[in-house]
Amino acid sequence: MKITQFTMEEVRCFSERQTLEIRPLTFLVGENSTGKTTALACFHVLANYLRNEGVDFNSHPYSMGTFKDIVRNSRKKEKAFKLGVTYQFAEELVELTVEFVQKKGGIEPTVGSITVTLTDGEIVFKTGSDLEVGMHLTDADLEVGMHLTDADKERNQYRIVCRPDYLENRFAYFYRFPGPFLDSLLIGESDQKNALAKFLKEREDSVSLMSEYTSWGSWQQLSVLSTSPIRSRPRRTYDPTREFSDPEGSDVPMQLMRIAATEKGYWAALKEQLVKFGKISGLFQNIEVKNLGGSLGVPFQLKFKVRGPSAHIVDVGYGVSQILPVLVHILNPEVLGRAR
Repeated sequence: MKITQFTMEEVRCFSERQTLEIRPLTFLVGENSTGKTTALACFHVLANYLRNEGVDFNSHPYSMGTFKDIVRNSRKKEKAFKLGVTYQFAEELVELTVEFVQKKGGIEPTVGSITVTLTDGEIVFKTGSDLEVGMHLTDADLEVGMHLTDADKERNQYRIVCRPDYLENRFAYFYRFPGPFLDSLLIGESDQKNALAKFLKEREDSVSLMSEYTSWGSWQQLSVLSTSPIRSRPRRTYDPTREFSDPEGSDVPMQLMRIAATEKGYWAALKEQLVKFGKISGLFQNIEVKNLGGSLGVPFQLKFKVRGPSAHIVDVGYGVSQILPVLVHILNPEVLGRAR
């Protein structure tokens, strides 16, 4: 299996479908806060999911936040984002796209649908209310949880509705054992199941199409290792502690919170200089210390405006958290002398 493309859609700063060509050696080059880290993190998450390691957008070294932090801030009522890969098997390119939605009753992303697009057909796995509405299902049916609801035999398009946990936990069963999947796990009209079985059978030589085209063994061999750059460790929310000196600059957020809360004139002058540098360098347009309560002892956040709404420091480019400690220590003496 050879991955040739990685796609993203409606993720943070990426609106419509964006395609990254994957080569044996691939470089991501761009200005700060243009989505390089987002692309790396999303590829990392998708690779882990395809290896059946679950969905975690906050595994080290990334911290992408909740579903609302990840999905693009748009006016669309139905919020979802998509990640996908195009890979080559034999002479054919196959697209696998995973759609993520907000988990019902939760805040994290979960898999809403998976689409496998082949040269002459498509198979869609989707969660939804189809399991409860418009279908007469027994308790045993609901326990199985995978139902072939639509089959267009002319276009080879098939739609399978699943219980939500199946796409995260049991979808791999289809990868590994498509035959038993069709025979025992999949519920649907016999003619539709036969059409799907025929579609798969016609595309195989000695093994099943899906066990090769979405080969479990191939995905298990997919190796993705991520490392973080050298910088201070920004957080989505800071808990106040004692002030301390740290060569990596982890003491700076606490300093800024104290200054903003207790020395208004000093903070105004310091902020003016920080914003001036941010605009000239193109790193950010504004900085805000957001206190989540009414005293110095409550959690607080550092937020930056780059383009669009303000975002947490962990959600903007690495350049911001790299340069902020340097700027604060350089500007401190000058601003302190003018503002006090």
